[in-house]
Amino acid sequence: DPSFRGDGLARFDLGADDYAFDAAFTPKGGMAITGRSTAKTDRVFVLRLTADGERLRAFSGDGKVFVDTGTRANAGTAVAFTPHGRIVVGGYVSSGIQARSMVARLSPTGTLDRGFSGDGIAVWDLATGSEQVNDVLVLPGGSIVAAGIGENSQESRFLIAKVGSDGRLDRAFGRSDPHEHVLRTSRRL
Repeated sequence: DPSFRGDGLARFDLGADDYAFDAAFTPKGGMAITGRSTAKTDRVFVLRLTADGERLRAFSGDGKVFVDTGTRANAGTAVAFTPHGRIVVGGYVSSGIQARSMVARLSPTGTLDRGFSGDGIAVWDLATGSEQVNDVLVLPGGSIVAAGIGENSQESRFLIAKVGSDGRLDRAFGRSDPHEHVLRTSRRL
């Protein structure tokens, strides 16, 4: 599509080995891309582009944000927009032993939204082993459905959780024990 950067292709160097895992689009054609930037530590990045593929400067001044989760290994693997233009990122965080599910919400200008989990980042221990969020869906009222994978007894299981617009797990969804949010199936996929 020549309307996108002249030849339909955009390349961005974020300063390390960069991996994009998901993209979401606005009704006007703009987009948000999330992934992992790997240098000495892995960092979650969010890149905001205009419809023609240029960095959106109103987003943090240069169109990119690194989300500081306070851990040395993490990635954004899913991204979605809220109806109000906020950006929801799902993925994982890890101190190097086991990965935990993570959802963060950013304002339209690229700052962490402190109305979400107090600091903009929610991390949960939803499985007995490693886990990660692979997709996020923002519901009309602002709640988020996060889906991914979680390990229990070294077996991978489908994981799904509902998160309120405040960043708290919706305990009315599923069972009250957070480890039971890992759904079990009688057959392997």
